[in-house]
Amino acid sequence: MTTLKSNVTVGRPGLLAFGITLSVLSPFHLLDAQPASPAPGERAPSAENGDEAVHLEPVEVTGSRIRTLVGEQTALPVFTVPQFELQQRGITRLADLRWAIPQMSPSMGYNDNYKNSGTSRAQTISSTFALRGFGGNTTLILIDGKRVPHTGQSAPGGAGGREDFNIDGIPASAIERIEVLPQGAGAIYGADAIAGVINVILKKNYTGGEIQFVYDNTFDSDVARKEVSFSGGVRAGKLSAFVTLNAANQAGLARADRWWTASYDLSPWGGANSLLSASYAGPGTLSTGLYPDPQSPYGPGHGSYPAALPGLAVGTVLIPAGSDGTVIPTDADGASLGGHYDAARYLMEIDASRSQSVIAKLDYDLAPWFSPYGQLRWSRFANSYTGAPITINRQLAAGVGGNPFSSPVYLSKVFWDLPRPAIKSTQLNSGIVLGVRGDLSLNDWRYNANFSWARNTTRDRSENDGFNSTALAAALASGLVLAYDSSTPGADPNGDGVLTSLLNGIDHKDVSDVYEYALQADGTIWDGWAGGIKLALGGEIQREKVKFHYEPVVSYLLSEPFNRQTNAAYAELSVPLLSDAQGIPLVHKLSVSGAVRYEDWSDIGDHTTPALSLLFQPKKWLSLRASRTEGFKAPKLYELLAPVYETDQTIYNAANYIDRLRNNEALDPNYNYHLVSGGQPHLKPEKSVTRNAGVVLDVPVIKGLSFSVDFWDIDYTDKVGGPGYQVIMDYFPERVTRAAPEGDGLPGKITGLDTSSINMAKEKLKGVDYRVTFQRVFPLGEIFFSFAYSDVGKRTTKATPSSANVVTKNPDRASAALFWSRGPWNAGASANYQSAYPKSAYTTLEYSSYTELNPQIAYDFGRDPAFKDASGWRRLLDKTRVSLTIINALKEEPSYSDVVNSSFVGDPRLRRYVITLTKAF
Repeated sequence: MTTLKSNVTVGRPGLLAFGITLSVLSPFHLLDAQPASPAPGERAPSAENGDEAVHLEPVEVTGSRIRTLVGEQTALPVFTVPQFELQQRGITRLADLRWAIPQMSPSMGYNDNYKNSGTSRAQTISSTFALRGFGGNTTLILIDGKRVPHTGQSAPGGAGGREDFNIDGIPASAIERIEVLPQGAGAIYGADAIAGVINVILKKNYTGGEIQFVYDNTFDSDVARKEVSFSGGVRAGKLSAFVTLNAANQAGLARADRWWTASYDLSPWGGANSLLSASYAGPGTLSTGLYPDPQSPYGPGHGSYPAALPGLAVGTVLIPAGSDGTVIPTDADGASLGGHYDAARYLMEIDASRSQSVIAKLDYDLAPWFSPYGQLRWSRFANSYTGAPITINRQLAAGVGGNPFSSPVYLSKVFWDLPRPAIKSTQLNSGIVLGVRGDLSLNDWRYNANFSWARNTTRDRSENDGFNSTALAAALASGLVLAYDSSTPGADPNGDGVLTSLLNGIDHKDVSDVYEYALQADGTIWDGWAGGIKLALGGEIQREKVKFHYEPVVSYLLSEPFNRQTNAAYAELSVPLLSDAQGIPLVHKLSVSGAVRYEDWSDIGDHTTPALSLLFQPKKWLSLRASRTEGFKAPKLYELLAPVYETDQTIYNAANYIDRLRNNEALDPNYNYHLVSGGQPHLKPEKSVTRNAGVVLDVPVIKGLSFSVDFWDIDYTDKVGGPGYQVIMDYFPERVTRAAPEGDGLPGKITGLDTSSINMAKEKLKGVDYRVTFQRVFPLGEIFFSFAYSDVGKRTTKATPSSANVVTKNPDRASAALFWSRGPWNAGASANYQSAYPKSAYTTLEYSSYTELNPQIAYDFGRDPAFKDASGWRRLLDKTRVSLTIINALKEEPSYSDVVNSSFVGDPRLRRYVITLTKAF
C-alpha cells in the first residue's frame, strides 16, 4: 500500500493530500476543509477506518524561518500550487505552470516569460519564473529551500545577461508542491528576492512505488512529448529513503506547421513582406544594391536602383544556372529572377529536446536530537537546433572571383551546398545537501545544520554557425569564388572542403557553483500571556564560483573566472500580543513579527535588510494582515565586469542629441566622439520595498469557502542600466568629456561619452490580488473550486531621479479551476486569462488578450470496488489512474492583426491533449 506521512490529524476519510496542502500553505486555511484524493492506490488514514491519527507538528512555510502549526494563518501572502493541481491542469513541464500563477510576468509562447535572444542558444530556449514583470533575475528560485545557481552569466543582453534561474529538467512528477511568496524577501533569503520567491518542494516521506506515463501531443501535427517517471519510497525503522527517476522527449514544431509563422511574407494579412530584403531562392544575384529586389524598401532609391550594372540595362541579374563563377551574367528582368528565399520554411518554432533527472533523499532518525539527512539531484535538459541554410549579402570588389564587372557589386545568395547551422545545447543542474537536524533540550527548540552545493552548466556546441567574417575576407583576397550556382552539384570551383573550412564553430560553456554552509535554530523563548514568543537565529556562508569559456573568442563576453563570498547572519522574532485567552471582545489573535538579515559581500560590501509584518484576527475566521518587506540583489556579473570598450566614431543620428549647456546645440554628425562602454565595478545593489495589506475570510456559514484580497505595491530602485546619450548629457555630467572652453562663456564642446553601467532607474508598480477557494463534500461528490486574479495597475518608470515618468501597463491575469469527484471519477476544467497590454511605452501596439480552457476527465480504478483485490486482467488495473486533459480546447489562435504585429502570446502548439497513466504498487 502506498502511503504519505502527514503531520495533520485527519477526522474523516477522503482526499488527504489536498486538504493538507490547502490548510498548510494557502494564504487562508479552510474551515472544516475536506482532505483531497490520495494518489492511486493510496488510503487516507482516519479515525473511521481505524488508522491512528497523527499529531499536529510545526512546519516551515516559505517566507519565514519560524515554524508554524499546520493550518495556522500567516501575515505574509504565501500561496501554494500542490502536486494534484499540476496533475489536474495537465502540466507536464514547469514552464507551463506560469499560466496557473497570475502574479507571474506576462506569458508569451512556449519556452519562457519572454521572447529570448542572446549569445547562448541554451539560454534562448530555457525557462524561468518571474514575478510582477521585473524579470527572471528578480525572483529567487529555491529547491527545498536551497537556492539554485544563476545561469548564463557571460553574455550581455537577451537571455544571457539576465542571470536567470533555470527551472528546466525538474519533472512535475517529483514535486510535492510549489510555494509562492510574491513580495520581497531579502530579510529571510538574502539576495535576488526583489519581487519574490518561488520554492519548489520535492516529494518526501513517501512509501511504496509509482510509475507514470505521459503522452502530450497536438491534434494537427506531431509535437509529441513522451515522458516516463518512477517514484519509490521505503521506510524501515529509523531509515526512510525516496527516489524519483524521469525521462522525457519533446518533438519539435516546425514554423511551417503554423500558418502565421510559415513565411516571412505577412502581406496576405496586411503586414510587410520581409522577403523583399532577402535573397532569391535560385543560384543567387549580383546587383548594384545590398538588397537585390528593386522593390525592397531598404534598397537605394527606396524602390529602384539609381544605376544599372556596367553594360546592362538593369541593376540586378541572376547568376546563370550551373555557373562556376566564370560565366558572365546577362541582362535579366524581374520575372527571370524567380521567387525569394524564405528562411521560415526551414526553421523550428519549438526545438526538439530531451531531459532526464534523478532525485534521491535519505533520512535517518538516529535520535530525537540527531537525525542526519541527505539529498541528491541531477537533471539534464538538451535541445537540438537546426538553422536555415546559410545566406550571404556582401559586396565583391572589382576583380574578385565571381565578379565579372568593372565595378563593385553586391552578391546575394543561398549556399544550398553547405551544411545548415546546427547547435547542440544542454543545461545541467546538480545539487547535494548533507545535514543534521534534531530537537534541543530547550522547550520546543530545533536546530538544522547543513552543507549544500549546487551547479548549473550551460553549454552550446556547433561546428557551423555561419561564415567567419575575418577568414572569409582573407580568402576572398586570395582568390576565393563565391558567385557560383550553389544549387547545382559540383559547381563550386573552390575545391572540396574550402568553404566549410571558413565556417565558424562554437564551444560555449558557463559553469556556476554555489556552496553554502548553514546553521539555524528556532523555538519558543518565552510563553507569554498571548502565547509563545518564538525566535529563529541563523547564519550562512555562501560562495559563488563562475567559470566562462567561449570559442572563438568574443571580445565583449566575460572570460575570467569569478569568485564571490557572502557571510550572513539573520534573526526573526514572532510576538503574540493578544489572544482569545484575554477574553477581549473581537480579539482572537494579534501578533507582530520582524526579521533582519545582515550580509557582508566580498565584492560589494555589506547590506542589512529588515522586514515587519502584522496579523490581527478579530475572529478565527477573519484575518487582517499587513507587511513591509525589502529585497535586494547584487549587480549582474556582466554589469560589474564587462570588458571596457573604447572607440572613436561618429554618432548615428547625432543631430537629434542636444547639448543643453551650449544653448541646445546639436551634436556634430561628422565628429569622431570618444565612446566608452563596459562594466562598472562600483555599482550599488538594486533594492525593492514591498508593502502588502490584505484580508482573509473563511466564511463561517459556508464551510469550505474562503476569500482573500491583498493590496500591494513595490518600489524598485537603483536599477542598473546602460544610459543613452541624451540621458548622460542631461543627468550625468561626470560621464561627459569636453574640449577646452572657447571664450564665449560656455563649456567646451562634447568630445566623449561614457555609457557603461550605472545605477539609474526606478520603477513603481501596484495592484490587487484576489483569491477564492471552495472545497466541500456533498452527497453527490466533492467539489473543488479555485479562482485567482491579479489586477495590476500602471507601472511607472523613471530613467533617473530627475527624468520624466514613463507609464506602461502590465496585463491583468487570472486562473481558475473547477473539479468534481465521486468514487473513481474526477472531472472538471481549468482556465487561464491574460488581458491585452501595450508592447512598450512608445507604441500603441498591444499584445493581444488570451483565454485558455483546459477540461479534464480521469478515472481511478483503485477507487472502484470492482477492481479491488481482483484477479486476472482486472488486477492489472487496480491502483491505476488514467486521465485525459484537453489544453486550449477552444483553440485560441492569433488574429490577422496579431500576426502583423507579432502580438500573439499563446503556445504555438495550440489545441492539444495530454494522456496520463499512473500505476501504483
